[in-house]
Amino acid sequence: MSSKIEQTASEIADIRLLVQRLRRVEAWRRKRFERAIQELDREKTVLDRSKVIRIAQLYTAVSVRRKAIEAGVVKP
Repeated sequence: MSSKIEQTASEIADIRLLVQRLRRVEAWRRKRFERAIQELDREKTVLDRSKVIRIAQLYTAVSVRRKAIEAGVVKP
């Protein structure tokens, strides 16, 4: 039973690598979201708004996933 609870060193290393990768993706999506917001301020069209909403959803999804993995709520 205790073997199921304990994580091996390789699993922990894999989780750390995944979290690092998610941080990079999160940073990239955050910058993309910021650029989209700036462009939206200049051009106010419905299509642009839907694109910005989609970009925001992608940024939020990766952020939530990373935080959940770090907190141990979900497995990678």
